[in-house]
Amino acid sequence: MNSKMLKQVKCYMVVLLYIMAFQGFSSSTTNSMEDSDAVPLVAQTPPRSLMVLLSDHNHELNYLLVSHLVSFLPDADKAQMRLVARKCRDYVDLTFFGPVYDPAMQITPFSSEISGGTIGSNIFGLLRSAQSRIIIASDKCTNEEFLDDLLALPGITGRPLEIRVVTGEDPNTQRTLANPKYGGAIIHQAIPANRDRSGKMHNKFIVVDDALVVTRSPNLTFAAYNYNVESFVAIQHHFVARLYLRYYEYIVSGKNKYDHTQPEYRRVKKMMEVFNGALGNPIQVCLAPIFEIKTFVTRELDSSKAININMFLISRGSTQDDDIIANLLAARRNGAAVTVKVDGNQYHGDARDYMPDSLRPLCALGADVYTVVKHSEKMSTRTKKVIDTRPQFHDKLILIQLADGSKKVFIGSAGFTNNVQDNLNLENMVLLGIPSIYDVLLNHFTVIDASRRNLDVARL
Repeated sequence: MNSKMLKQVKCYMVVLLYIMAFQGFSSSTTNSMEDSDAVPLVAQTPPRSLMVLLSDHNHELNYLLVSHLVSFLPDADKAQMRLVARKCRDYVDLTFFGPVYDPAMQITPFSSEISGGTIGSNIFGLLRSAQSRIIIASDKCTNEEFLDDLLALPGITGRPLEIRVVTGEDPNTQRTLANPKYGGAIIHQAIPANRDRSGKMHNKFIVVDDALVVTRSPNLTFAAYNYNVESFVAIQHHFVARLYLRYYEYIVSGKNKYDHTQPEYRRVKKMMEVFNGALGNPIQVCLAPIFEIKTFVTRELDSSKAININMFLISRGSTQDDDIIANLLAARRNGAAVTVKVDGNQYHGDARDYMPDSLRPLCALGADVYTVVKHSEKMSTRTKKVIDTRPQFHDKLILIQLADGSKKVFIGSAGFTNNVQDNLNLENMVLLGIPSIYDVLLNHFTVIDASRRNLDVARL
C-alpha cells in the first residue's frame, strides 16, 4: 500500500471513529423516575443538553470494533489518539452535557420522617433501574442486606452490574467488604485521612449509569437506611451525574487531594465553574475541598429572613470570626429567625466538649436551638433476628428563605464540623433554588418536634 493510499485509509478511519464515538448521542437510553413527588424542571438557559452520555457500557460493541481497528496503528498514532480522546472527553463534559437544560431533569426529595418506606427502600427503588454501573461514595458501608440486594440486580443486559464503592478508613467497613461474597463483585477503595484524622472521605453520594445522582446524609449502614433521622435528594440530570463521576475519579486517583495542579482536580473545578455560573441554573454543586463548603453556605445567609437547620454535629471553625456560626449570628442580628436542631446524644455525649459552647452564642441571641433524641426500639433483620436500635439524628439539611421570598435548600454530606469549615474533608453539598423541594423538606423539618412519641425534642 503506497503512502498516499495509507493516508487516505487513516483519514477514513478517523472519520469512522468519530462517527462511532458520537453516534450514541442520537437517542435516549434514560428512564425517567416515576414518582409522584418528582419535580420536573424546565431550566431557562440553552444550550439543550443531549440526552445520552458517551458511555463504554452503552456502546461496548463500538469500542470493541474501535480496539480492533486501531490495533495495527504505530504507537505514536495510538498515543496521539489517546491525547485526542482526553481532549474530546473534556469537550464533551463541558459542552455536550450542559450546562443547564436537560429534558430528562427531575429532582425528588426524600425524608425518613414523611416519605413512605425507609431511606433504604427509597434509595434501592432508584437503583433498580441501573443498567450497567453504580458508584457509591460513603464514609461507612456495612449494610450487608442492602449490598446483597444490590448484587442481585440484573442490569439491563442480564449481566452483573459494575458496582464501585469508595469509603473512608472505617474498620467495620473493611471487614464487611472483605467478605468473600463481595470479592470481585464490588470494587472497593478506602481513602485514608490525614495523620491528624482530618481530611476524611466523608462523602455520601451515589451515581447511577452517569445519569442519576443521589446525594444524602445517610451512610450505607443498616441504622442510617432504616431508623435514623435522615434525608436525601435524587437528581436526574446528565451534567450533574457527569460532574460527580469526574469527582469520583478525583477521589480515587491516589493523588494529593489538595493538589490543584492535578488534571482530575482541574477538570472537576472547571465543570463546577461552568455549571454553577450558568444563568438561571436552579442547581448549584459544591464538591470539597475543590470548592469550600463554608463559603458555599454562608454566601446565602446575608439576606435571609428565616434559617432552619437540621445538623448532626456543630462546632466552630478555626477562624471563629468567619465560620458558619459567626455568619448565623450575623444573620440573627440582622433580624433573621434562626432555628437549629442537633443530635441530643452527641450534644450530651461525644460532642459535649465543643457543641454546647458552639451553640451558646446563638441561644444568647434568641435563636431557637433544640436537641433531638430518637428513642431506641427493637427491629428484626434478615441477618439478625432482633436488634436494639440506637437511632441518630443524622441529618445535614439547611433551609433558607431570603428577604425577597425565594427559597433555598442545602443538602448533602457535610456537617458543621471544624474539618468541614476548614475545608479539609472530602464532602459534597447541593444548593437547590426550587420552592417545591423546599416545601417538602420544610415539612420534614417541622414534623421533628416534641409532639412525636418516639422523639425527645428539648429547647436549650
